[in-house]
Amino acid sequence: MKFQAYCPDCNEIVSAWTILDDSNLKRALETDSNVRVMHPTPKGDHVWGLDQTAKTNLRKAIAKSLLH
Repeated sequence: MKFQAYCPDCNEIVSAWTILDDSNLKRALETDSNVRVMHPTPKGDHVWGLDQTAKTNLRKAIAKSLLH
């Protein structure tokens, strides 16, 4: 799933992808588990875990069917 997220390595908003598939992502969000995301860069992929605010925003976007 692709969405906009803040990358702590780049210090900016980027197009990021969740590492989990849709069903595992929804389960991780429901149980407030760690949600890892990534985005590619020319020097290698940046991978990080979403903070609480980012997870809340992702939950809301999924609930509103803004992401597929």
